[in-house]
Amino acid sequence: MELVTDNNEPSTSYYLLHHEVFKPDKTSTKLRVVFNASALSSNGLSLNDIQMNGGLTQEDLFSIMLRFRKHKFVFSADIRKMYRMILVHPQQRDLQRIVWKNGENDTVKTYQLNTVTYGTNSAPYLATKVLHQLVKDERQCFPLAATVLDSYFYMDDVLTGGGSLEEVRELQIQLIRLLSRAGMELHKWRTNASNLRSNISEEKEYSFSCSSETKALGILWDHFTDCFSFKVLPSTQNTKRAVLSNIARIFDPLGLLGPVITVAKIFLQRLWKLKIDWNDSLPEREAEEWEGFLNSLHSINQLCIPRHVLCEFPEKLEVHGFADASERAYRAVVYLKSSAGERNCVRLLCSKSRVAPLKSISVPKFELCAALLVAQLVKRVLCAIKLEINDIYLWSDSTIVLAWIQHEPWELKTFVANRIAAIQELTKKEQWFHVSSGNNPADVLSRGLVPEKLCNNELWWTGPSILQADFPVPMSTPNSNDDVYLSELKTSKPIFLTLNAKEKELFIDCLLSVTNSYPKLIRVMSFIFRFIFNSRNPHSLRSGPLTGDELKVASKYLIKEVQVREFSKEISALRNGNSIPKGSNLRNLNPFIYRF
Repeated sequence: MELVTDNNEPSTSYYLLHHEVFKPDKTSTKLRVVFNASALSSNGLSLNDIQMNGGLTQEDLFSIMLRFRKHKFVFSADIRKMYRMILVHPQQRDLQRIVWKNGENDTVKTYQLNTVTYGTNSAPYLATKVLHQLVKDERQCFPLAATVLDSYFYMDDVLTGGGSLEEVRELQIQLIRLLSRAGMELHKWRTNASNLRSNISEEKEYSFSCSSETKALGILWDHFTDCFSFKVLPSTQNTKRAVLSNIARIFDPLGLLGPVITVAKIFLQRLWKLKIDWNDSLPEREAEEWEGFLNSLHSINQLCIPRHVLCEFPEKLEVHGFADASERAYRAVVYLKSSAGERNCVRLLCSKSRVAPLKSISVPKFELCAALLVAQLVKRVLCAIKLEINDIYLWSDSTIVLAWIQHEPWELKTFVANRIAAIQELTKKEQWFHVSSGNNPADVLSRGLVPEKLCNNELWWTGPSILQADFPVPMSTPNSNDDVYLSELKTSKPIFLTLNAKEKELFIDCLLSVTNSYPKLIRVMSFIFRFIFNSRNPHSLRSGPLTGDELKVASKYLIKEVQVREFSKEISALRNGNSIPKGSNLRNLNPFIYRF
């Protein structure tokens, strides 16, 4: 920030409103200044109105959190004041002006912000673009750090790790040196490796935090126990607005608390059906039910979810996806199974749910939607986690859906066919297996679960016991006599085709069948000739409006073709040197062939 000494107002400028935000729970900067670039100026536009946001340049939160769970040794950190390390072009700084005075007795002065400012639309893109440019410039010198900067950073936060202490140590050193090339510094270090923590704390320039619990991209991570946890402090108000607010407070990008959130979403949908306004108190029955749910939410705070999802030195990796649906919701759950010898480790990776739409459809169709959801989720997991997966198994307790998956889409009716086509594009038919409802963890999701019952639900956290068995498991033969299954199959009908022989049609007849407008015929023919010319002469293409010469050539061609069609006998006689046939309308006109 620098003082503006020129008293002349530039032709283009913008003054940012600003105020303080105090967060006592922050470990470093408890008091921050925030800027409002959305405030309207004198011309009715704000700075954000005229800025482009640049789009996304980093991996999404879901992918980064998944990859964070695969490493044995991990650390987290963030870039200190990243936005303030990036200069804005001098010609653009007048758009970041503020007014300020240092004390009550001081005069109000105008300053301009010289660096990227939080609150402007372009700020996230500019900051992350700098990181990508840094990777492009320095990849050869810092290959490990470049990969992390590309795939493990979310804004200014990094969550990454490795399989050994040596690898993590080298990665940390490379990251520090790489970011220093751009004048950036990492701080707020956290790690689950006690050796790495003690080694680095001896170096004054890189200190690790001694506090146990910290947020890893919004999720609480205790780096001493290496577990994820949640802290839910619900609002006790009983309005629809408070219900939605409480649901939004449970930040769970991986869906680890899926069954609980499903219960809350179903309850919110019920409020919509009752047509309750946002600030109206809930009816007595709903208020009592919601109060009971809120009272049980405290049990979520006792959860301790292991971050690491792999066993020691895994030899084989399998991904298992489960799908299920009820009349109220449908859900997909994904587990990662790692094996080393006779040791198996099965961990919940993620889940995703959808509340059933208000328009009612049959349960088998909901089951089909769940199958598509798990296919999409598994595809996303495979792209995100970046592990060499040996086998993929997809499970459903609906024999009807499994039977549909074995069909070709064209054999099915539209609703089912569209979803089967999408499923078959994402997965293989032989990857689908049948599981009983009692062994399907997605059943827990689709029906929902109150918080206190979720904590000790082994089916949810470690999957069914069948995952400990050898594979492949034979899939149950679907009941082909089921009425719902049969109703979605297209019935074959005989088709009769009658062909009428037709003489070859002249090109001019084809043109005349399109339009009887002579000017339009000339233009159509002109564009046809232009297409032929451009195809034969790719280096001298014609474009733009039709020229007079092109229209003239087309007109002559049409006249000639019409004469050939109407006076073919006369033209043939003249070409052979004979006289015009008797009875011809042209006989008395003494016609001749003119070559133009």
